[in-house]
Parts: sequence; C-alpha cells; structure tokens
Amino acid sequence: MTTALAPTQAADAMLDSLDHGVLALDLQGQLVRANVAARRWLGWTAANQADALAALGEALGEALGEALGQELLAQWPAVLRGESPPALNARLNSQALSARWLPWRDAQGEQVGALLLLMPQAAAPADKLEELVLQRTAELRQARDEMEAFSYSVSHDLRTPLSAVDGFSSMLEQELTDLPAEQGATSLKYLGRIRAGIQQMGELIDALLSLARLSRAALHKGEVDLSRLATQVLDALHEREPSRAAQWTVQPGLVAEGDARLLKLLLDNLLGNAWKFSRRSAQTQIEVGRSSEAGGAYFVRDHGAGFDMAYAERLFNPFQRLHSPAEFEGTGIGLATVQRIVTRHGGRVWATSQPKHGATFYFTLAAEPKPAA
Repeated sequence: MTTALAPTQAADAMLDSLDHGVLALDLQGQLVRANVAARRWLGWTAANQADALAALGEALGEALGEALGQELLAQWPAVLRGESPPALNARLNSQALSARWLPWRDAQGEQVGALLLLMPQAAAPADKLEELVLQRTAELRQARDEMEAFSYSVSHDLRTPLSAVDGFSSMLEQELTDLPAEQGATSLKYLGRIRAGIQQMGELIDALLSLARLSRAALHKGEVDLSRLATQVLDALHEREPSRAAQWTVQPGLVAEGDARLLKLLLDNLLGNAWKFSRRSAQTQIEVGRSSEAGGAYFVRDHGAGFDMAYAERLFNPFQRLHSPAEFEGTGIGLATVQRIVTRHGGRVWATSQPKHGATFYFTLAAEPKPAA
C-alpha cells in the first residue's frame, strides 16, 4: 500500500497532529520535512530551531545516526520501486523505536519520495498508523477539492454581475463625457474609481482561477534550464521599464527536473516581486542562484523594500499582503502560486528579509538539480 500525500501546509498540519514521528524524504534521500513528534525524538527544541531547520537538508544517516541510517538506506531501492520493506527496530535518543518506509506519492499518484514512520515499539502496528495516515489524507484531499470547487464556482458566478456593472458603467461614462466639463467632472471622477474597482475585482477573479487550475493541471516533467528562464524573465522586465537603473546576476548552470511551464510561472512571480519591491531603490539589484548555506536551495534575492519577519508566516497565503496597494500594486496571489508550484514538485519555499534591506526567497524541488552541459 502506498501513501498519497501532497506536501502542503495543510498536509504538514495533519502530520503534526500524529503522535508518531514522520520524516519525508525526496527521491534523492534528502530530508525535506519532519513532523513535531519526529523533531522531538531527534532532539530538535525551540532553542535550536534554526539548526533543526538546517538539518532538514541533511542526509538520512546524519540525522538518525550511522547504523540506523545505513540499514534504512539499504532498503531505499525497494522503496523507490514502490514497495514497503519490513520495519526495523532501533534506539534513538534512548527511545526504542520501530522504523518503516512508505512510498510517498503526490495527488496525481506520482512518487515524489518516501515517508519514514517512527513509532515506539509498544505502539500499534505500522499498518494501523498507515491506515490513519491514509484516512486523514483522504479527509484532507476531500476538503481541498471542495475548497477548489467552491473557489472555481464563486469566481465564475462573480463574472456575470461584474460584467453587467462594467457594461452599464461604460455607458454612463459615455453619457457623462457628452456633458459640459463643469457638469460631469465630479461624476466622471467617481465613475473612474468604480471602474478601477471593477478592474481590480476582475484581476482577483483571474488570479483565483489560475491558482485553482494549478492543482488540477498534470505535470510534464523534463530538464529545465532555470538560468535561461530567469534571464528571459529579467530581460522582459527591463524591456518594459528601460529607464530604470537595474543590475542582476544569474548563476549559470541552474538546471532542474520539473514542469517547464510551471517553473517559468514560479520565476515570473518571484522575479516580478523582486523587481516591483525594488522600485524605490536607487538601483535595482537582483540575484538568482543556489545557496550552499541553505542546503543547495535555489534563491531569488533583491535589495528592495523587504518585510518584517514577524509576518513571514502570512506570505504564502492568498490575498495576504505585507504592503498596502498604495505602496505596491498586486493581487496578493503571486506567492501563493509560487508555493503551490513548489509543493507540486515535492519541494518547499521560505523567505528571509529585513525591512528596507531586501528579501531572499528560497525554494527546493524534489529532484536534485543537474549541472548545465
């Protein structure tokens, strides 16, 4: 039996609700997630949370100890074939544990790695835990599908009245234009605000529909040259605003395995944000590359407006904005789109920043990047 568990914030919350430890590894055997119970058994406390997060990128043996790590890695080929090898008994921080692999699949049934279940040896059999994981995953998937259907329906239902308001506003604007300037100036001003609101609503609806489609579209994976895509996006941004003083560097050889269309959309959003939030800087400076300090994660860095890290957890939620529309335009969907794309590739995304000192967005993908030819 396999476990279909898409890596999302909701899935993380579900895993954290389990009493047993769960470690999620990508197809290269790198740790990408650990639930609360696993972090506790690994000795990750609030005091060393920064080290714990860094440890998520470590090899399995480094996290669990050489002996247990080697035994579990010996089972890795079978796991990649979709099998569930027999459980292993071990001790971790004085806790007698039973460790067992489960193949980890996304919502489309494609294997993106494996889940390592860590259970006290006196606990219920592993198949009971697997049954619980499957049950909660099914509940999570149903809730997600219902929410997407609701968003899609609401977005479409809003189109009709919005089009009507826009149409009548246009007719009224034409009539006011025919009046003497002193009679229609104020009314035209108010009507302009109404039509601007209609346009903004239309953009929000389009963004909602786009976000909903991301979960349904099939992934078509292949080798993607992220360096080339990033350069294309930055060139296009500068072409639209050639008078801006801008400088950027893109690390060569950023080649990854993924869906080219979605990864292009990811870079559109991350680099578009970097460009937008650097608008008030004397010179726009943007960097794209991979960070050895962040476990080889890709990054997009700017030196623009930045944000307060106290609100970082809101970044990737739809319509959550850390700057007012008067300061910077946008729908508040871009980073939610980025997270949806990254999680569909089995990775994770996070950010570091300081107000007025720019921001750095990191992301990983399930497949290990390959060097450029």
